[in-house]
Amino acid sequence: MKKNIEQFQAQAVERTKTELIQKAREVNGVKVITAVLPMEPAAAKDLMFKLRQAVTENLLAVIGTVSHDKPMLNVAMSDDLVKEHSLNAGKMVREAAKLIQGGGGGQPHFAQAGGKNADGLSAAVDNVKDEVVLSLEFGESLSHLSCEHGDELIDERFLLSEERVSVTDGTAKDAADDVTCLGIGRKL
Repeated sequence: MKKNIEQFQAQAVERTKTELIQKAREVNGVKVITAVLPMEPAAAKDLMFKLRQAVTENLLAVIGTVSHDKPMLNVAMSDDLVKEHSLNAGKMVREAAKLIQGGGGGQPHFAQAGGKNADGLSAAVDNVKDEVVLSLEFGESLSHLSCEHGDELIDERFLLSEERVSVTDGTAKDAADDVTCLGIGRKL
């Protein structure tokens, strides 16, 4: 019976991998895979490594999973993406984990975080995806940006999505709409 369950789970991971690859988006030449799924932690880790095996170059996979009401954030990148763009999944997941009231870390190419707030999982997935996409667009890691607000220079962590910019732990929290990042030359 246990062997049948394991076989079924392995088949489910394989089907999920295939579906996610088919639904992936191309962004600046990188295959971007994002999803929030109900999945056990072990199956999620297996999925991430299967994605890395299937897409060996230019891959970003950010998968949020929920099991027993516990959120988990999983980030995997191809080795070339890590090396050529100085990206680090461990650092990114550590920051995004705050959105699920958790913590985590890992290696530059694969990292995980667990938390208590499943409601923040979609935002955590978007946070990592947005950081990598912006890093690809501007050619540098954007984990920490020096930004100006009026005459005030701040160095803050940005949580970016298509519709919002928020600054955490900083004096520009109330004025995030007016923050211009140096080196990017545009309003966020």
